[in-house]
Amino acid sequence: MTLVAWTAVFVVFSYAVCGVPFGLVIAQRLGHVDVRRTGSGNIGATNVARSAGKAAGVLTLACDAAKGLACMLLSRWLISLIVYGVSGFAPQLGYAGEGAISMSLVFAACILGHVFSPYLHFHGGKGIAVGVGATFGLWWPVALGLIAVFAVVAVATRYVSAASVTAAVSLPLQCLAWGFAQEALWPVAVVAAVVVIAHRGNIARLVKKEEPKFAFKSAETPTQEGTEEVAAAEDAEGQHFSAAPGTDGETSAADAGAGDADEPGEAGAPAEKAPAHFSAEPGPDGDETAEANSDDASDQALIDTDEADQ
Repeated sequence: MTLVAWTAVFVVFSYAVCGVPFGLVIAQRLGHVDVRRTGSGNIGATNVARSAGKAAGVLTLACDAAKGLACMLLSRWLISLIVYGVSGFAPQLGYAGEGAISMSLVFAACILGHVFSPYLHFHGGKGIAVGVGATFGLWWPVALGLIAVFAVVAVATRYVSAASVTAAVSLPLQCLAWGFAQEALWPVAVVAAVVVIAHRGNIARLVKKEEPKFAFKSAETPTQEGTEEVAAAEDAEGQHFSAAPGTDGETSAADAGAGDADEPGEAGAPAEKAPAHFSAEPGPDGDETAEANSDDASDQALIDTDEADQ
C-alpha cells in the first residue's frame, strides 16, 4: 500500500479514537451527571470540572490531550515503519518533508473527531485539549507556542474563550513561520477555522460583554463582577415590584402606606377616609345634616331680629 492509502487508514483510525467522549464518560463515572444536560452542555474539561468536580475536569483534560498525542505518535511511527521501512520517525514525515501532508491530515482527523464525535451524533467538544496534544505529535515547538499564546491572553483578559480562539488563529501562522510545507498548511488552517467556529457562542458573548471571566480568588470572596450582578438583580426585582399591578407587591405597598399614618389601625384594615371625601361626595346623610344646619341658622336669625326689635 502507498503513503496515500496508509494515510487514509490512520485518518479514519484517529478520527474514531479521538471521537471517544472521555468527558462524558468520566463525568458519568465520577459525578453521576450527564454533562450534555448541565452547564454549557459541552463535553470538554471546563464543563466537566463545573459539573462533576475538579478531579473529573483534570482527568478529562489529560485524556483528551493524551488521545490526540497518542494518535499522532502511533500514526507517524507505523507509517514510517510500513511505508518507509524506518524504525522510528521517518524524516520524510517531518513538517517540511515530502510526506508532511500525511501527518497534517492525521492531525486534522484528531481534532475533527473530537469536535464532531461519531458517537454523539457528530457533536462534541471544542477541540482545545485534543488540539494541544495532537500538536505536540505534529511539531512540539508549535504546541509550546500555542500554550504561550493561550497563557498570555488568558492572564491578560481573564477570558478562557478569548485565549482559546487566539491560540487557534495563531496555529497556521506559527506553522507558516516554522516553514511547514505549503500543502501541509491547508489541513492545519481548516482545523483552526473549525475551532473558531466551535467557539462562535463564546465570541458572540465576548462582543456583547456577557462572557464570564475566570477568577483567581476563592469562591468565598465575591469579585467586582459578582457584586455588580447582585446589584443589577436587586434593581430588576425593585422594578418588577413597582411595575406589577395586581400583585402581592401592591398590597404590601398599601400596607406600608397605612403603616405611615399617625394612628394606624389593625393590619389589613382599610384606612379611614379624609373629611374632604364627605363634602366632595355627599350621601343622603350629608344632605339631611346640611338641611338641619340651615334650619338652625334661620331660627337663630329670627331670634336675633326679635331681640333687636325689643
